[in-house]
Amino acid sequence: MSIQFLKRIGLLAALIPLLWSPVALAGPKDVVVELSQSKVVTKADGHETLERADTALPGDVIEYRVEYRNKGKDDITGLAASLPIPAGTRFTGLLNPSGNYLASVDGKSFEKAPLQREVKRPDGKVKLEPVPLDQYRALRWPLGTIKASKSQVVTARVQIIPLDIPVPQPTRPKAE
Repeated sequence: MSIQFLKRIGLLAALIPLLWSPVALAGPKDVVVELSQSKVVTKADGHETLERADTALPGDVIEYRVEYRNKGKDDITGLAASLPIPAGTRFTGLLNPSGNYLASVDGKSFEKAPLQREVKRPDGKVKLEPVPLDQYRALRWPLGTIKASKSQVVTARVQIIPLDIPVPQPTRPKAE
């Protein structure tokens, strides 16, 4: 693959098969966590469908789905679902459940969403402004209680953005 081709489609598109394959994540002993992703495709009639996300290009929207299954005999409480927003993508603001979630701009400290920050205006006054969604780097949902043999699912959508890859310019030998 040429560098020019990678720049055009974005490096992330070439890496999608490696980065986004279904994964079973570790959790408490009786909890199985499964991460999967689908490409969101809007049909001509305006309806959305979810398709395999083997590859994706800049502009494509990917929906992450994380299922937390309690395989134990007892209820489990106190779990939180966390989902990082990968580099080369931006959070679209679409997620489920949407009412009670936390977000982070650094992947470490989380606050109730939508995030806001203090911005000093030219007149010296400080004003709260919303943090742009493309600056979100991780999401977290409190799951409450997962009953024995039951599951909970969270989803979030991201859009793939082009990565700026420098393309080397050919050099020409100097004419003597």
